[in-house]
Amino acid sequence: MAPEVNRIAREIRMCQRDPQSNVNVIPVGNSLTHLKGVLQGPADTVYAAGIFVVDIQISDAYPFSPPKAKFDTRIWHPNISSQTGAICLDLLGSAWTPVITIKTLLISLQSLLSEPVPDDPQDAIVAGQYTSDRAAFDAQAREWCALYATREAAERLTQPPTDAAPAAAGGGGGGGAARAPDPAAGLDAAALRSLVEEMGFPRDAAITALRAAKGNKERAIERLLS
Repeated sequence: MAPEVNRIAREIRMCQRDPQSNVNVIPVGNSLTHLKGVLQGPADTVYAAGIFVVDIQISDAYPFSPPKAKFDTRIWHPNISSQTGAICLDLLGSAWTPVITIKTLLISLQSLLSEPVPDDPQDAIVAGQYTSDRAAFDAQAREWCALYATREAAERLTQPPTDAAPAAAGGGGGGGAARAPDPAAGLDAAALRSLVEEMGFPRDAAITALRAAKGNKERAIERLLS
């Protein structure tokens, strides 16, 4: 069964035509089932300065089943994994109904940023800090906003994927396009893949941390979390 593509298209237009809601939806390439949700951090919160990107995958069962969603933007929040972006929100599970829209989901995520639920955490470490040392939590959340939730980062995360290598600039001869050197050359590919794909660290940061840690994955994680 194909998803309700006409409904999804209407939902995308509904978000794009309502800038006052501070949420938006951008299709990935030409897909209507892989979307990027963009939301402004709520005012008067530690996330107010941030712009957050949420990856949204819509199954064939939509709208009778909820989409899969996770934060692409790294965020320090009790109900969102600081490593993978996984979200603890009942709207993405048992509370979902077919009348809920993508816009409703994004606004609910804004509400979650405004009012964390540390008693039902996705990230126990963050939740523990939230309940035991609120000042330290606030400082960490603001720092992560400044590092990861910038407008430039959001633009990178919402750009369509491309497999084309850029052509070499200038130069003579009939050679093909020059290939840029791989910044991960010489690193343990399995360790880098684990940091990026399993733990959710940005690839550039993971490469830098692994090099600084001389390839030691555990020390690299300590650097990434420090």
